[in-house]
Amino acid sequence: MNSPLFKSFFITLLVVGFWNAIAFYFHLFDAITNFDMTFHFLGGFFIGLSALTVLTATKNDVSYGKLLLWGVTTALVVGLLWEVYELSVGITYWGMSFWPSWEYLADNGMDVTMDTFGGLVAVLYAYNKLRNFNYIKNF
Repeated sequence: MNSPLFKSFFITLLVVGFWNAIAFYFHLFDAITNFDMTFHFLGGFFIGLSALTVLTATKNDVSYGKLLLWGVTTALVVGLLWEVYELSVGITYWGMSFWPSWEYLADNGMDVTMDTFGGLVAVLYAYNKLRNFNYIKNF
């Protein structure tokens, strides 16, 4: 690809894939409380970096505002879709009533927060990397 972020994207893909394989093999999601927070952050970082890699593959003059919009919004939307997927296949449990339980809201709220935070960190990383390649224009 033509993006200066492609190498970082590919390395992140390998690291997240390897770490996920280790976590499943050793049952770390069940063994360690809130271990999934690590993957929500890494997933948000990966999704944000993916969106920014595609964005910078077609443009060589992006603004910090555009990086922020694309990276964080993409991580947030994919994080929300992931939570809907988890609920639909029974990975998470809504609760006994029409309204979701407080535990469900707290867990999924933190998951989406970590997804979004990972996207924000991806934006900060991409901004610093793209500055070296003169890809950044004014806000």
